[in-house]
Amino acid sequence: MAHRKKRTMLLAVTGGSILVVVLLSVFLKSNYTWRLLDQCIINALIAIGLNLICGYSGQMHFGPTAMTAIGAYTAAIISTKLGGSMWIGLLAAVVMNVLVGLLLGYPCMKIKGIYLGLTTMAFAEMIRILANNVIPLTGGPTGINGIPGMDIFSLRIKEPREFFYLLLVISGVMTWMAWQLTRSKWGRLFKAIATEEQAVQTCGINIFRVKVCAFIFSSVYMGVGGALYASLMAYITPSGFTAEVGYKYLMMILVGGYGTISGSILGSFLITLLPEALRVIENYYLLVFYIVVFLMAVLRPHGLVDLLRRATGWIHSKASKRKEAI
Repeated sequence: MAHRKKRTMLLAVTGGSILVVVLLSVFLKSNYTWRLLDQCIINALIAIGLNLICGYSGQMHFGPTAMTAIGAYTAAIISTKLGGSMWIGLLAAVVMNVLVGLLLGYPCMKIKGIYLGLTTMAFAEMIRILANNVIPLTGGPTGINGIPGMDIFSLRIKEPREFFYLLLVISGVMTWMAWQLTRSKWGRLFKAIATEEQAVQTCGINIFRVKVCAFIFSSVYMGVGGALYASLMAYITPSGFTAEVGYKYLMMILVGGYGTISGSILGSFLITLLPEALRVIENYYLLVFYIVVFLMAVLRPHGLVDLLRRATGWIHSKASKRKEAI
């Protein structure tokens, strides 16, 4: 029953999000708006990855920009300096993030709580500093320009609108894979170590191995998001992977719904679009944005998903009462 409710919520959020953006696509003409929608979908992938390690596995990860930067720079270097296609760059980003997730996961998963959070935050700053200073490889502060778009059967995807439909397919597949993962044996183990780590260890399960696997799965989603971001923007700089950007990814899963795939999607759209909607306030739009986020965190600590769940439950109960009355 619980799985059925979660599946219904995921399908409703995913389907509703796709329906809204497709309907909007009829009226959208500006490349800037299309690029913003593309960014929402990419952020959703990154947020799903972050939620796998934080929300599902209960591990503190304060450095998501490290993995997005590794994915972005790997794809950019492959496609601009080594002559590979962006698809090869995307595959290389996945492989690189698996390796980094494995190498970083082993030492990091031996520590817990705030110490793990600080370690991942420090690693993210290390990656940003390296990107800023290894100029022959990363371009330094000016970054890497001329990153190509994705090719489909020799057709180059150049416009944000074209890229949007490709992102829908990629994100749809990866969202389904994440949902399947959370329902699998590994997903159940992630949830178990988040709530009853000692009990899981008593059963003879290697919790260290489970944590490392969660870290690797999380890294893959962030790396794919980073590579797609590089292709969308056509250039990347270290300033795109600062701690402030990482905090926004954390806001996405906290505001949307901690430990839920659908919450990652909702949170990513809200945190990406809300600042743009508030730009009419000019100098105060960021202040109002953070006030809204603060109030949502205080008033709805379980996120937008919980609010939707309560709303649908209330509607269902009202409908049931009407049927009984009839």
